[in-house]
Amino acid sequence: MELRYATIKDAKKLCQFARQAFYDSYAWYNDEQDMAAYLNGTFTIANIEEDIHNPQTKFILLWNNDELCGYVKLAWNNRPDVIHTGGKQLEIARLYAGKQFIGKGVGKLLMEASIDYAIQNNANCIWLDVWKENKRAIQFYTKWGFEIVNNWTFVLGNDKQDDYIMVKAIG
Repeated sequence: MELRYATIKDAKKLCQFARQAFYDSYAWYNDEQDMAAYLNGTFTIANIEEDIHNPQTKFILLWNNDELCGYVKLAWNNRPDVIHTGGKQLEIARLYAGKQFIGKGVGKLLMEASIDYAIQNNANCIWLDVWKENKRAIQFYTKWGFEIVNNWTFVLGNDKQDDYIMVKAIG
């Protein structure tokens, strides 16, 4: 398996993968119209291309030959309203493995790459939000040293969902 940063040439494949990974993770819980609205508004090639061009955002992709296995979207976003650590804050905006790769070390490789990126770029902490009902993800993040510091409301279509904000100190 190979980790590398996304380039503009990856936008279409990444968009398709990201859309499918999100759908596979949450479609069972959400209203079909809310899910469609979120997918169509968020996972577009134009949005992915804009993020790839944005110097404040990095996508790290994990490939197995020509097959995309997973990705993480990292963004330099501070949350001073809920995270009071100061300094540079790196957000894990998305971290997904393809459903056939869940439990096969993809998340581990992506998390290691995210922490390495944070350290290399002098981040003070890494933060993320995670749905309160996603117990597997919460357990995964806790294992990596993330702690719940606050609550957050995530809006998917018209549905307001309860999330946690989790933070890991760096250094």
